Amino acid sequence: MARTDSEVRGLLAAVEALRQQKGLSRHQLSDSLGIPFDTFRRWFHEKGARTPSGVRLQKLQAFAGTTRQLRPQWEEQWKKIREWWRTQHRYSSLQQLAEEVGWIVEDLRACLQNESNPPRLVVERLAQLLQLQVLPDALSKEAGRRSERLKPLLTILAEELAWFRDGPAEVRQVYRSELDPFDTGYVSSLLTMLYAEDKFLRWREVTTNRFNAFKTKRRPR
Repeated sequence: MARTDSEVRGLLAAVEALRQQKGLSRHQLSDSLGIPFDTFRRWFHEKGARTPSGVRLQKLQAFAGTTRQLRPQWEEQWKKIREWWRTQHRYSSLQQLAEEVGWIVEDLRACLQNESNPPRLVVERLAQLLQLQVLPDALSKEAGRRSERLKPLLTILAEELAWFRDGPAEVRQVYRSELDPFDTGYVSSLLTMLYAEDKFLRWREVTTNRFNAFKTKRRPR
């Protein structure tokens, strides 16, 4: 099936991204594909670039293994990237971002404006640049399961702390004597990190506390 110029450029971008990911030079890749290097390198020139066709195009498709259909987790990632682009201040122009990604700026602009999907490898490269994480399906399901387990625990915690909140000072003093301040402080600070990844990463670097299940708590004699 014939490919449009935009599709061919997208394929070349995917090939280039995968080549870099594998640590191959263009010369090494052209040799492995059985394509003359002078022919191969001309496909990646910014000005007056030629486009592959026929058997050579099929070889590039086989190497890249790309498809215009993204798996659900990559579609979600691309959605996050589009949302990020609308408010970001890291790049002064789309050209600057395209150069860092290694993709043609016109194709990147078309995908961002039309909300169509770029090649998966382009999404991977953007996710790496923006430090966005894509969870494998099994890990994502496990995270969802554990999140559901937290909901009743938070309900219980809120109910028990309501007694602390509404009780007299003597009641609150019992809580303070029974609960280890380091353990409660650790859990409290960790809960506040749920909604800010950048703050969580900084917190994880500097915190030395760990939950000890009140094992170190000693009652005063």
